[in-house]
Amino acid sequence: MKNYRKILSILMALILALSVIAVPLSASAAVSDQAAVGEYIPSPTNGKVDPAYPDFEYTVANGEAKIINYNFNGSTVTFPSKLGGYPVTSIGEAVFYTCASRVTGVVIPDTVKTIDRMAFYYCNSMTSVKIPDSVTSIGDMAFFSCTSLEDFVFPASLETIGYMAFSDCALKNAELPDKVKTIGHRAFGGCKALQKIFIPASVTEIGDKAFTGDRRDSADALSSIIVAPANKAYDSRNNCNALIETATNTLLVGCNNTIIPDSITAIGENAFGGCTGLKQIDIPDGVNSIGDGAFYKCASLQQISLPDGVTGIGELMFSGCTALTAIDLPAELSSIGEKAFGGCTALTSVTFPESLIVIGWFAFSGCEALKSVTIPASVEYIGEEAFYNCEAIKSVTIPASVDYIGDKAFGFYKVYEQGGSHDEWGWWSHLMDDFTMYGYYGSGAERYAIGDYGSDHIRFIGLNEMPTSKKVKAELSDGMLLEANDLTGKPATDSIGNPIDLSEKLPGKTVIGAYDLALWNADHRAVPRPEESVLVKIRCSTPDAEVYAYDYGNLVDMKADYDFDSGCFTFRADQFTKYTKYYIAAPGTDVVIPVCGDADGDGKITSRDVTVSRRHIVMLDTHVDEDVLMHGDVDGNGKVNVLDVTLLQRDLVMLDTAYPIGELY
Repeated sequence: MKNYRKILSILMALILALSVIAVPLSASAAVSDQAAVGEYIPSPTNGKVDPAYPDFEYTVANGEAKIINYNFNGSTVTFPSKLGGYPVTSIGEAVFYTCASRVTGVVIPDTVKTIDRMAFYYCNSMTSVKIPDSVTSIGDMAFFSCTSLEDFVFPASLETIGYMAFSDCALKNAELPDKVKTIGHRAFGGCKALQKIFIPASVTEIGDKAFTGDRRDSADALSSIIVAPANKAYDSRNNCNALIETATNTLLVGCNNTIIPDSITAIGENAFGGCTGLKQIDIPDGVNSIGDGAFYKCASLQQISLPDGVTGIGELMFSGCTALTAIDLPAELSSIGEKAFGGCTALTSVTFPESLIVIGWFAFSGCEALKSVTIPASVEYIGEEAFYNCEAIKSVTIPASVDYIGDKAFGFYKVYEQGGSHDEWGWWSHLMDDFTMYGYYGSGAERYAIGDYGSDHIRFIGLNEMPTSKKVKAELSDGMLLEANDLTGKPATDSIGNPIDLSEKLPGKTVIGAYDLALWNADHRAVPRPEESVLVKIRCSTPDAEVYAYDYGNLVDMKADYDFDSGCFTFRADQFTKYTKYYIAAPGTDVVIPVCGDADGDGKITSRDVTVSRRHIVMLDTHVDEDVLMHGDVDGNGKVNVLDVTLLQRDLVMLDTAYPIGELY
């Protein structure tokens, strides 16, 4: 049998090429014996066999035996207290790895002191285990995903509970004995049936997410959280029914019955995750930090106010709060994280503060009842699918401050239907027919509206003049009588908003820009004819184009010069009436000068450059010539890679990159 075990181990290592730690940390359902084998590859052993107990293999060190393998023979297992005349003091690593799902009960002798890592890993049919008081240590993942194990009596001598030791078990209580000192990271994560937590005075260290796991989506059974009053590291002050880290005043674990004390300054990750019976909770004004997923899937939570000290809403913080109808956001809030309000299907309104800068990916995705949003002028970045599948939002106004809007952030919804090249069933995205985006010409809003959606462009309506710094500016000569002035520009259109066709007046040329320019004095009054000419600069990426003034039906060549350093046409003008329009016309097809980071070759930096670079990296067709695409090589190492994509993304959200992105080579 031993030789068979060695051969199996080697074969599995060759076929699966998995390391010991390559286990599915989120799995909780029952698995077959073969699946359990595939998730753990043991090292070949040189174990001994006691003829009196032929099903057990063991090793000996310092006069003590460790059981390293059990050749399964029945559903319940009683470990011997001695093997080969040596006392059994340790249950070794993954002893049930080929038969985990068939074990239903285990009895361990009182000679055992330690239970090693993964000892009962995936024993998902095990309903009972008798642990003697002699055990002082339970190793990492020792009882991981024992999904039928409801009752467990912790041994009186227990001092250490390892990483994920009881993760995804069906335990009803975690009332720990008085000698426990350390509780590992995610030790009880995913224990959805847990009703009671008791932390004795001896505990000095509790690992990250020890009682919540990464995504605590069900915690309704939990009703009692008590820390012994003598504990110096943790407490449950004022009978608050919560686990608190004393030194930092951080609430680590809460439940439906928790009352947050006024002394709390932070709420940890997933602290109230899965508390579906939580309808209302008051957060004290002193709280200035709330972790990711803190109220994840609190399905009964209807309304909540966040204190002004909170400046960021983290990932998944309120995701799945399906009863949440309104939320008061802090006055100094600067960012809303990924999926923060995703799936809040009852949310009807949200008011963003003027301090908000970033709205993250999927932040409000699936908020079906949300009818309108007002984006403040402070916002600069709106992530992918931020308001995806929000069909009640029929229009949105985007301020000029927004430089980047991610893919499908507005105006798209999903439908389960057949589609794609193989006509398979799945969720497919569609553009809303009745959606309108209002924004400024030349801004992130316009770039999004006419973005990468083929013929499915979003209906876009421009708002008044775009900011001077975006496209045009004026420099006045000395002696100008106007003490202060501003030159604004907006794309020129006819009376019903359509571009003006000049094909007959400019044969052989393509109009690539058309502007109504207006000059304003210090009192913001229009100056149609200044006493001296004004030097106008218009940014353009086509140096061989020409600039014309169209005035009272006549076209006048402005003899504009192109400045390669600034990328602008410059010319002098003295007419800024409503009848005067300025056109940039290129010979034939538009010629674009590439800039650093311009992977799609359109002469500017947009989210499409990120998309093209990503497709190139994963060897998908980009529909861009290779030599043009190489302008996406931001760091100059001769290839377009993940670092270049990262630098482009930072530039799009106005973060410093130390590279000349968007500048001429």
